[in-house]
Amino acid sequence: MHDTQVEDWLKLAGGKENIKLVEHDKGTTTLVLKDSTQLNMLVLASADVVADIRVTGEQCHLVIRDESSLIYNTLLGMDAWESTGTALQEEGHTKKNRFSILHFVSDVFRPLMPAILGAAVIKIIVAIIALMDTYSSADSSALMDSQTFTIFRIIGDSVFYVLPVL
Repeated sequence: MHDTQVEDWLKLAGGKENIKLVEHDKGTTTLVLKDSTQLNMLVLASADVVADIRVTGEQCHLVIRDESSLIYNTLLGMDAWESTGTALQEEGHTKKNRFSILHFVSDVFRPLMPAILGAAVIKIIVAIIALMDTYSSADSSALMDSQTFTIFRIIGDSVFYVLPVL
């Protein structure tokens, strides 16, 4: 059964001469193809083959679920392509090294977002209570002078006061 699976994958990829690179990562084997037009989609319908096909620009990736890495080891044994993909990894690595002020600010504030959002919800509740008190017909300013309202206001403001320390 294992040999027939590998043959089906090679048929789907358009033959082993169409495979540029074989990678294995986290239970999946990825075949990077040279030409995406040589994909044989009839294999998907006829055989018991499940694949995730990703076409990005000029590259075509055929992702195979391979928990035990048997397919990966069999494909490496054929030795007709690269197994490490250093050129593709270096190309992708140079794109990630660019500095962007927007990414920097985003990465700095990402851990603080739950605290900021929680404080914002409390401030919205305080603002609704203050608005209801302003438009009420009776003189019910007892709610605005209560300790609960003051504590809510302090909790809502505390995150923004402590933000430079965080």
